[in-house]
Amino acid sequence: MIQRRILAASVLVAAAGLTLTACSTTPAGESDAEPGGSITIAWQSTEAPSLKPVIEAFKEENPGVEVTLVEASIEQYFASLPTQLSSGSAPDVFLVWAGWGNAVAQKQLAQYGYLEDLSGEDFVSEIPEGIAGATQTDDKTYMMPTTMLGFSQWYNMDALEEAGLTPPSTVDELFQFCADATAADKIPYAQGSATASSNSRGFNGFYADLMDGRTIAEVMEPISDGTSTYAESDVWVEGMEQYQRMIEAGCFPSDAVAIDQAAEDDLFVSGEALGSMAPTNQKTAWVAKAPDGNFELHPATENILLYNNKGAAVNAASKNKELAIAFVNFFSQPEQRAAFAAGLAGVLPAIPVDEPIEDPNLQLLADKQAAGETVGFYAQFWEDPKLDSVEMSSIQAMYLGQNTAADVIAALDAEQAAFLADK
Repeated sequence: MIQRRILAASVLVAAAGLTLTACSTTPAGESDAEPGGSITIAWQSTEAPSLKPVIEAFKEENPGVEVTLVEASIEQYFASLPTQLSSGSAPDVFLVWAGWGNAVAQKQLAQYGYLEDLSGEDFVSEIPEGIAGATQTDDKTYMMPTTMLGFSQWYNMDALEEAGLTPPSTVDELFQFCADATAADKIPYAQGSATASSNSRGFNGFYADLMDGRTIAEVMEPISDGTSTYAESDVWVEGMEQYQRMIEAGCFPSDAVAIDQAAEDDLFVSGEALGSMAPTNQKTAWVAKAPDGNFELHPATENILLYNNKGAAVNAASKNKELAIAFVNFFSQPEQRAAFAAGLAGVLPAIPVDEPIEDPNLQLLADKQAAGETVGFYAQFWEDPKLDSVEMSSIQAMYLGQNTAADVIAALDAEQAAFLADK
């Protein structure tokens, strides 16, 4: 048996998708005879450093196995994986998003038969009930969920102390905080609009408190099947109206439409902005820019958004399916789940592990989950992937003063109606 090590893998974006550039070496004196098998794994580049130790541990436990890791930015990944799957050139194991909601989401891919059914694997029985639905299509499990993240209000505590302010604990206090931060010549929240995915954050941070005991499925499924509309949803109408009030109250930069994600992060870690409305895994970028920064999560709502966002799936057309499934099962082991999540700031293992939580921000998420004060993510119920871009562009127009909250709701309803009519 031989043992090969992949020394490098890079990603080139071409019309056909991701093109792998990698090399491997065989130790002196060994041949290529009787290989232990090989698989290719495609993953988002920002998470790749945390996945590499899992891969190395898998190789150590399986001598002779060769694993090639292909890394891609999120933009490259979204553009290339669907093309690879349709052309039969996709990797053996790859990252997918939970639910519906984007082009590489589990439900989007499973409906076309691209994903291997993992329902018979041991880890499936450990998936928490609250997130199991987003890992399934037609009651079959197609992904091993890796991480759980929350969404709420973050604060640069050093900058906050310097400004003489404290984190707001209610929505009313938040509006006062916006006024006080502005008076202190600070940006209240580093919310930009140039990066599409940032546009929904003023809604994501607050709709959980409008649920009134309902689950996200109870709110979204009637809209998704056409028995209700966004305009008839108090959660959507009130949540979007509150977002518009925040824009009008100066809670965000005046030039938000010119600020992308990188600029948001710079404003926040530098202290020019005191707060950030962001998913908890955004802390990874902040820590990279300011390793000694003091960033804390302080929700202004009792309930918060907490959901499984990603996981590992197996290519149904893989020629190395047995080894690919073996890797996913290895990844699902508690020590590997914990190690992977620990390497990413701001996330919890999606399948809980019996280990202490050192980060108080993550402990807050765990406490909220235990208290039943969390709700799921609405976009995981969007069978129509166009809804994502409609929401983002409509909210961006609200930043420009060209749209109102009612216009955003109307745009979502128009797209949903068109999708159902064509279905």
